[in-house]
Amino acid sequence: MAYKSDTIATVIKRLNSQHFLPAIQREFVWNTDKIISLFDSIMRGY
Repeated sequence: MAYKSDTIATVIKRLNSQHFLPAIQREFVWNTDKIISLFDSIMRGY
C-alpha cells in the first residue's frame, strides 16, 4: 500500500466535504437506515 503526504489544508478540506477513513480502517459499510437505527436504539436505552 502506498502512502502519500497531504498538506494540512487539503486534509481539512476533505474532512469538511466527505467521510474520511484512515488507510488502516476498512471501508464504510453502514447505510443511512442502519445508522439511524443504531442511534435510535441508543437514545431509547437498548
